[in-house]
Parts: sequence; structure tokens; C-alpha cells
Amino acid sequence: MKRKYLIVLILLLVPIGGYIGWSYYKIEQEAKKKADYKVNFVMEPSHVRETGYIFDLRVTRDLIEHEKKILWWIKVPSTNKIYACSWESGFPEYKKDEGVILIHIPGGTDSINWYGYIIGLHGSHKGKRTLVWALDVDDLYYD
Repeated sequence: MKRKYLIVLILLLVPIGGYIGWSYYKIEQEAKKKADYKVNFVMEPSHVRETGYIFDLRVTRDLIEHEKKILWWIKVPSTNKIYACSWESGFPEYKKDEGVILIHIPGGTDSINWYGYIIGLHGSHKGKRTLVWALDVDDLYYD
């Protein structure tokens, strides 16, 4: 009797484990494509350039959409504002407390395009560019 349950359990776990392994492989392949994309920096007249640091970050992997999602919260000390920046393409390896330049549309603006850029400031990340969707956290909570 126990042997039957073990066989059924194995028959369920093998396909599930295979799917999860295949999904992680697909996710990393797609993430590599996004990371290898060369971001052409275009500063629009409505963009502002501010120096800040990575206040926090979250990395998730969506097994259904086969997508790696990265969200950085960037704090700009001169304005005491925090921006939520989601990874669209380009360099993905910024770490917590790392100094960056954030180029973005200012908060409180009625816009449908919230794209911006993160540019690394130090070490091997200096000059690395990332295309992000950057939103002022205050706009997310007070609209």
C-alpha cells in the first residue's frame, strides 16, 4: 500500500520538478537577453537627473510568464524622495546601498511614459545603464 503512494508521489513530483527546472532555465535565458540589450540613453526635456542610492530591491521570477522581474527603490537624499524603478532592459546587477544616477520624469506629472534610466556611479558598475519604468512612490500612494 505504501509503495503505491510512493509511486503516485514520484509520478506527480517528477513532471512538476521538470517544469520548474525548465521554467527557471527559460527565465534566465530571457533575463540574459534583456540584460544584453544595449540601452541607448536619450534624455528628454522633461527628464530630471538626480543622484541617489539603491534603498532596497526585490527580485522575483514569474514561472508562468517566464520572466525575471527586478524592482529597485532609489532614494534621492537631496529631495528625500523615493522612486520605484522596474527593470525593462540593460544592466540588472545594482546592489542595495549602491550609488546611482536616476534620470526620470519628475513626480506629480501627468504622463503616460514613466521611462527613465539608472546609471551606475562606482566600481565595475560605473557607467552601466539600465532602462527602467520610474515612479515617485508618493504618486503611487496619494493619487
